[in-house]
Amino acid sequence: MIGLADNGDFGRMIRWGALNHVEGERDDIYFNWVNREYKFVANPTTTRGLWLSSEVVFVKIAAAIGYRFVSDQLFDLRILGLIHILAFLLSFWILMRGLATTRADTQLRPHTDLRSVPSGGTGFSYMFFVPWFVLIFCDLNYTIYFHSFYTEPATLIFLLATVGSGLYLLKQKRESIANLLLFFACAWLLVGAKTQNVIFAPAIALFGLRLLQLDRGLRRRIVTLACVLVVTLLSLAEYALTPVTLKNSSKYNAVFFGALMGTTDPRRDLIDLGVSEEYSALAGTNFHQPGLPLYVKNGEFEEGYYRKISFRKIFYFYLMRPGRFLDKIQESLDRGYIPRPEYAGNFEKASGEKPGGQSRRWNFWGLFKKNYFPKSVWFFAVYLIATATLIFVAWRRSDEADQKLVWEFYFALWMTIPITLVTPLLGDGFSDFERHMFSFNVLMDLSLLLLFGHLTAYTFGSLIRRLIKRSWSLGGYANRPHDSSFTYSRGVHLK
Repeated sequence: MIGLADNGDFGRMIRWGALNHVEGERDDIYFNWVNREYKFVANPTTTRGLWLSSEVVFVKIAAAIGYRFVSDQLFDLRILGLIHILAFLLSFWILMRGLATTRADTQLRPHTDLRSVPSGGTGFSYMFFVPWFVLIFCDLNYTIYFHSFYTEPATLIFLLATVGSGLYLLKQKRESIANLLLFFACAWLLVGAKTQNVIFAPAIALFGLRLLQLDRGLRRRIVTLACVLVVTLLSLAEYALTPVTLKNSSKYNAVFFGALMGTTDPRRDLIDLGVSEEYSALAGTNFHQPGLPLYVKNGEFEEGYYRKISFRKIFYFYLMRPGRFLDKIQESLDRGYIPRPEYAGNFEKASGEKPGGQSRRWNFWGLFKKNYFPKSVWFFAVYLIATATLIFVAWRRSDEADQKLVWEFYFALWMTIPITLVTPLLGDGFSDFERHMFSFNVLMDLSLLLLFGHLTAYTFGSLIRRLIKRSWSLGGYANRPHDSSFTYSRGVHLK
């Protein structure tokens, strides 16, 4: 079995499953090895933890199944892996269903006639996206999280489900309140996966408000508004309920393990941030590392630093230093295309692998991104501009409000990509950076999936039309008038 070793964060979730480590040695518990077995300390169906996350859904289900049907003494991590896989397959089905019904790509091909395609143009159109999905999202960089108690599986699963249910909602002309509730339920679970995911809330809320502009009946408008309010309140509650210790560690790392790393004058920078220059000895250190030159968990440091620093101040600090901000973004791109932490081992101790060993099974996409994908900040900027231009042009060429909404939904996803890039830097510096860049990688890869899928569909459709025209010419039908039924719309229908 392969998975991800515990870096100390497993405790947030295993308490919900009434679980504890079997191993007693610290080196066997943290960083080096994946542990298959955990011991039950109580009945998981009646046990509560302290850390709220939508990942609790998977942990609770897996622990309850293990406790009831396998053993009430030991829990096998593979049960949680199976639950993650089943939920992942469900999110895949929801995404493909949404992509199979969307008509957004017709604006890239003005010759397309959806009326010629049976069942509203669904056909087998999703097949153009399946190979890309398998290559990208079945890569080990994502699936290795399934055998772990990290919250990243919830982020991946509910983000894919949110996008798929959103597209399906739009192409069903929003007639069903059930489809509307499915979309917002997936969005709530996405926002609730981890504190960092509150960055998705503004895009979801704004898109929900956009839905209100379409007059679909009073009941639908009330339900939509209520769902938007829940998203807003959930994001506020997510941050408010975050433990103070985590907020303090984030404030610490954002400055000392982020903004001040590599600076030539940390004293001046601290003064500009509004805190004492005597803390300059902490520059380049991590909140969790042992042997810090100052004690950072007492009341004095609380008053002198944590109460004076804020994420708004850190953001303003970077804005006043655009050169440094650009360098930090470049460093984020250099390090951020690997969504799994390579400091955590992937193997069990019994495997015979070295401590902290890394698996490369089905890691083609991950290795390509790590070694060959362009990481220049200028390439990233050009990519964002090019995709935004495609979205805008397609939006302008859309005749119906429903089609425009699909492209506005894509734009909401696009808008979140740069936000997920800078949020880890502003929120926690370069601490545990690979995991904090997980949402960025999912969104970037999702944008590439949509781009590659639509281009594949367009290329295939163009090839089919050329073959048809050639067959007409060879058959003596060169002068046959164009028949709109010989068209392609994310599926092929020849009359």
